[in-house]
Amino acid sequence: MAQHQEKKKQSLQSSIIELAYLLLIVFLVRTFGFGLYQVPTGSMESTMLVGERFFADKLSYNFRKPRRGEIIAFNGPEFKYSKNPLMKLFQRYAWGPDNWTKRVIGIPGDTIRGAIENGQPVIYCNGVKIDEPYINKYPLIRFYGQSSDIVKAKIQKEIQDISRGAKRDQVAIDQYITHRLHQEEKSPRSYDSSVPYDKQPFYDVNEACVVRDASNNPELIIPGTAIMPRNGNTLRCIFYHAWCR
Repeated sequence: MAQHQEKKKQSLQSSIIELAYLLLIVFLVRTFGFGLYQVPTGSMESTMLVGERFFADKLSYNFRKPRRGEIIAFNGPEFKYSKNPLMKLFQRYAWGPDNWTKRVIGIPGDTIRGAIENGQPVIYCNGVKIDEPYINKYPLIRFYGQSSDIVKAKIQKEIQDISRGAKRDQVAIDQYITHRLHQEEKSPRSYDSSVPYDKQPFYDVNEACVVRDASNNPELIIPGTAIMPRNGNTLRCIFYHAWCR
């Protein structure tokens, strides 16, 4: 009986050691070899779509720097790491910030300049206009996570609950509605206007969830359009570069 318990104890210890070695190997491979990532936003449309998973080579960057044109994944720079060294190590290499997926257009030492030419946003690197064939050719469609009627009914109920028995400030209500509608929106996705909603080539699009304008047309973000003036300068459309690589 005692011999059986001893063998059982040794077997358990062996299993724990094997599991520890396995976790160590996985950690080393994930940290220094390859990483499995998921595209979080539409910034790589339509080269890579939201939700797609991919393996990234980390090993090469131990021997060289990223090059122009390469697609890279990296930890979100806005993440607040713990001040505890061990927790920070865990966050950096195991479980912490979301990953960002972007295309390299400039490396340290490059001078990057944006401009509007013939009504189209363009980018210069070291004085040379960048040829960007990967830019998304499709507009982005805006949509809610559920039917627009359900979203608007939910917001209307919130307004009634908040302002019950009180005098309503219409300006404040309009601002609240705009804010809540924005909260209900999902990340914009590529949309082929020549194809019906149920046959879209990139995503499944529920027509009832599409954000529409006052004329009941889908609200689209069109490529290559400058958006708003700021300090006398015209900003390049977020879609055209931040959303379309």
